[in-house]
Amino acid sequence: MTKNITLVICLTTGLLNGCAKDENTPSKSLPLNTLQLTVKGKSFPVDLTRTTLKVYKPSNGNHGTLSLFTPSSTTAEEFTISAVNTEPNASVETPGEFYTDHSQLRAQATYFFVEGTAGYRFETNYCGVNNQTFKLKIESVDKAAHTISGSFSGDLCKGNDPIVKVENGKFNLPYTVEP
Repeated sequence: MTKNITLVICLTTGLLNGCAKDENTPSKSLPLNTLQLTVKGKSFPVDLTRTTLKVYKPSNGNHGTLSLFTPSSTTAEEFTISAVNTEPNASVETPGEFYTDHSQLRAQATYFFVEGTAGYRFETNYCGVNNQTFKLKIESVDKAAHTISGSFSGDLCKGNDPIVKVENGKFNLPYTVEP
């Protein structure tokens, strides 16, 4: 009887631990060639045929940098994220969290759109210290397949204009390596 109870406890514990989601494990549910984000409460119409994800290797005093650019498929809008590792000779081809707070791992984002005949640019750099909330998280990197997946969100600003919120940003994209 004692052996049966021990077996049930072991099986139950194993099943519960196996079902628990590890927060450090990247989400594999996002298919390759996927980029999605919400800007100003609306889904951004991504043009994957013109979207680029580039990794710049650190060399000659330059920092390791990641650059994600996507234009809209239906409107005159563009969205760009840059991530920089300011550590000498450090790459961005590794999981990590990048912020706008000028730490070692820095993130910057820009949203550009045209309204009428005027163009408007909102950036993380235009936000005051209290609004620098942009975050880019690189969740997984597959160097052999040249793919990176991650998430991003935060605020973009322009003078006294209302803050532009970027939310629910997720990506799983192939990347190119630039010198």
